Amino acid sequence: RQELHDAGCLQKGLTAGLRAMDRALPRGTMSSQANPTKVIEDLGIIGGYDIRARVLEVRNGNITLPPNLNPQIALAFGRGLGARIEPGQTVVVTSDHRHLSEAMVEALTEGYRSKGINVIQNTPQKIYGGKPYLPTGVLSWFLIKSGLAGGVQVTGSHNPSQYNGMKISHGLEALYGDELKAEGTKIAEGIEARPDVPPGQRGQLQQVDILAQYLA
Repeated sequence: RQELHDAGCLQKGLTAGLRAMDRALPRGTMSSQANPTKVIEDLGIIGGYDIRARVLEVRNGNITLPPNLNPQIALAFGRGLGARIEPGQTVVVTSDHRHLSEAMVEALTEGYRSKGINVIQNTPQKIYGGKPYLPTGVLSWFLIKSGLAGGVQVTGSHNPSQYNGMKISHGLEALYGDELKAEGTKIAEGIEARPDVPPGQRGQLQQVDILAQYLA
């Protein structure tokens, strides 16, 4: 179908930024007010089209590379990306099945909501054992279909299981290349376009069965 072809084109560029500590925070312990400064220590995790980093140790011969991606980094990106969007608009945040994927989805969601951005997540899926996972191509299709203000897919793409990452869109356009690197640098330095909204104006969270819509 044409929509799927368009989604595939968009999928090539969906992007994001991340890196630093090796420990995931339990749900409910992350503060949306956390200063993201120095959370991202290695901008090398920002590729041309997405963010890719280690969520588990990777051994390469005699060298052991520590994890350099965690939910706190995802939180910083959610805040930074949310600050680019006018309050009241809606984005979608989903993931496939990777280590830390669900925690990173929650962190991104918190970051967006702190800026007054509504967030759609996929509902739990029986096919995935009750987990809300979603293929990246389906998210791209949903973005095009719904005309949302943007979205993030937490995914390690084709990389080994020790890796995870983010593919980001701003509106229907992929965030990539120089724009992605510039945004990642701002987030790493704790620069946000605007402050958090008051508690009563936080974005709303909605769960939608995106996969069912795609298969309909």
